[in-house]
Amino acid sequence: AAHRKMSTTTQFFALLAFFLAVFVSVSHQNDSFSMQVKNARSFNVRDLHSLKRLGLSDAAVARTEGNNPIALFTLSEWNSETNKKRTSISFVNLTTSQVSTVTTPSWGESDVSPKLLADGKTILFLSTRGGGELRPFISDLYGRRIVPLPGFSLPDNMGMDNLVVAPNGKYFLFTTGVIVDCKDVQCTSDRLKVQSTQDFKVFDQMYIRHWSTWSDHTVQHIFIQPINLNNTMWTTVDAPRDIMAGLNADSPVKPFGGVEAIAISPDSTLIAFNAEQHRHDTSWRTDWDIYVTDVSKPTTPQLLTGDRTARTQSPAFSPDGKYLYFGAMDVAQSESDRVHIVRRDVSTGTETTVAEDWDRSVDAILFDKNGKYLIVEAADDATAKVFSISLQDGTIKELISEDANHGLMTIRDLSNGGAYDNTFVYARTSIKAPADVWTATFDSDAVSVELKQQTKANKDLMDQLTMVDAQKFYFPCSDPQPDNEGKGCQGWIMFPVGYKKDQSHPVAHLVHGGPEGMWDSSWSYRWNPQLWASQGYVVVMVNPHGSTSFGQKFTNAVLRNWGGTPYETLQKGLDYALANFEGLDKNRIGYAGASYGGFMAAYSATKTDRYKAIAMHDGVFDTMAMGYSTEELFFNEAEFGSTFYDNPEGYDKWNPMKNIKNVAKNQNILVIHSLLDFRIPLTQGLGMFQALQRLGINSRLLYFESENHWVLKQQNSIEWYDQVLGWFDKYVKPTQ
Repeated sequence: AAHRKMSTTTQFFALLAFFLAVFVSVSHQNDSFSMQVKNARSFNVRDLHSLKRLGLSDAAVARTEGNNPIALFTLSEWNSETNKKRTSISFVNLTTSQVSTVTTPSWGESDVSPKLLADGKTILFLSTRGGGELRPFISDLYGRRIVPLPGFSLPDNMGMDNLVVAPNGKYFLFTTGVIVDCKDVQCTSDRLKVQSTQDFKVFDQMYIRHWSTWSDHTVQHIFIQPINLNNTMWTTVDAPRDIMAGLNADSPVKPFGGVEAIAISPDSTLIAFNAEQHRHDTSWRTDWDIYVTDVSKPTTPQLLTGDRTARTQSPAFSPDGKYLYFGAMDVAQSESDRVHIVRRDVSTGTETTVAEDWDRSVDAILFDKNGKYLIVEAADDATAKVFSISLQDGTIKELISEDANHGLMTIRDLSNGGAYDNTFVYARTSIKAPADVWTATFDSDAVSVELKQQTKANKDLMDQLTMVDAQKFYFPCSDPQPDNEGKGCQGWIMFPVGYKKDQSHPVAHLVHGGPEGMWDSSWSYRWNPQLWASQGYVVVMVNPHGSTSFGQKFTNAVLRNWGGTPYETLQKGLDYALANFEGLDKNRIGYAGASYGGFMAAYSATKTDRYKAIAMHDGVFDTMAMGYSTEELFFNEAEFGSTFYDNPEGYDKWNPMKNIKNVAKNQNILVIHSLLDFRIPLTQGLGMFQALQRLGINSRLLYFESENHWVLKQQNSIEWYDQVLGWFDKYVKPTQ
């Protein structure tokens, strides 16, 4: 059709119609603002679980038909009507940002861990297609032909995970559970079948259970599976081999370790991995080690860090293969010590520390194209950032500082032996938006950076919603001071949808767990402050002493001090927000926290009556009993300074149970706990609830039979938010 120029009158009415259709209100508070479109609606928990959850896979690159790099990712969805989930695979062309779907499995099935093979045309992935455990499948780039990987075999009752493809494309790695004294996987399979018929378990040492699972006496081992391209079809070569055979250790370390624990050298001849040995003292140690093995020599892996008593993790080979880098802690028993970078000469074994004086913990280690710089993830001032570290002079430069940046991955050209690029792929979230794929391209000096958003996985739904931003604030607090250029202690504040500074708004005081954790600007499917803000609450989130990203001295301030300085800092931060931001009602405040935040819920209830309602999720009620019943004994021994029998006074010093009679009679406390929480066992929540009931204090117990320390199932999460926000709406929101 011909394109005709509009008349002046037509333009006027078109503009008038536009401004009448869209009404924008801007609320301003201390140089921050949120823009709300009239036609948009408030965000709710059902929206949260209608979002597609993006998972970024290894961003391997091939020169495809269009000669463009691609990044593979997964999208997980939930069907609220059938209560079934599925995970599909897509890729984005990093030149054009065009997204293509590879797989769309049936509801109840998952396609995960996609990897591009060396031909640049085939995707290897794991799937539950057909029911049962994850198994390897292959597909062309557009899902036109999807078949099980020819020749692969593993007993039906053995799962697999942690898929890693070698740079030369000749093999892949995966992990599965094995019984150490079994000579092959069939032996493990047979013993597991016998276990499945038994109604008892026998243990001679810990762990007897971990996180949410009772031990089945298996350890997680890495297997190597050779593959070959025959004409146009990839097939296996021989059976998979356990490269950790005879090693009584887990790799990756349970329960949360993943592919970051495994590294393959650029020439594909060496495999490095971190592992945790199973010994009688495993549950009260954090002695993870780094091992290396030669692919061509089926011998026991070489232990590289046997002289270290603290945790080592995240191995990474330099682009030239001459050095192995890894993260290391110095303090035995700690899981929250500073993670610094160690460089080990592969030939000589000589080790040096990189950026030794940098007081931040490194989460991931990558390299620029020429190996002149490390590109690392590290949290700083309550933000997940990306930095470069010069390997020549140690200069550290901040590269990406906005929002939350995770899963940074190097682009590697599989058509060129896995050569590195200076473009990186990562998942970026914010407190206003879930994850999408982004790229960051650095110049040759790793100084300037060009950022590009590659996907908009939830654009249709997000465009319908009003989201509010969070802003940082700083306030005076006790020593030790955070390492942030003298700004003071830090918190976040979010103003609700419909906020007006001349009106009074209820306040939600959210407290994070850990205690060595932080509130940052990232998206969460569990604790999402946006859901409180959408219901009319001003959200205050303080990072007290013990929080990460402010230097190790600040983090260590919580040790043997659970209810001391951290409690004071939480209250000072709340007081500062009430005094310095308009529209916060000091008489309508609710508290919600989980884990250590749940401990602080119980502790705060015995110390103050300022909260109209408290939600305590999986919190510690009795610190002494916690010491006897949790599974990771190293945690309590590090936090309280010793064992529960050598230092009972230290465990009891901040014990909420001792002062439960101090809880105000007009308090309203919602206790939430789950059967499969082995970190903070169910009896902690039951003890709190029963004590409150016996004291005649208004209380409610929300109990989940199939959840662990986290509420992960969508239906249960909806109930969780309905209960918690309903509790707040009943006891905090009313003005009388």
